[in-house]
Amino acid sequence: MRLDPVHTIPVGAPIYTEDGEQIGHVREVDGAFLKVDVALQPDYWLPTSAVLSYTAERVTLAFKRDELGDRKLARPEP
Repeated sequence: MRLDPVHTIPVGAPIYTEDGEQIGHVREVDGAFLKVDVALQPDYWLPTSAVLSYTAERVTLAFKRDELGDRKLARPEP
């Protein structure tokens, strides 16, 4: 899914992986990256290119929960 504009991803929406696991909430959208707010863990970034679909109530990623570790970014890449 191509996101135009990326700023339409709703801040505060829950984020789910493709297999239905909730991983956190959207804290911030910065260009082509979104910051994931995770309870009791450090926040991290994901590229918006990883978003499969989104609505005001839900963001779904195009990968499964067990792939999350390979996708996390400490900060947006330039």
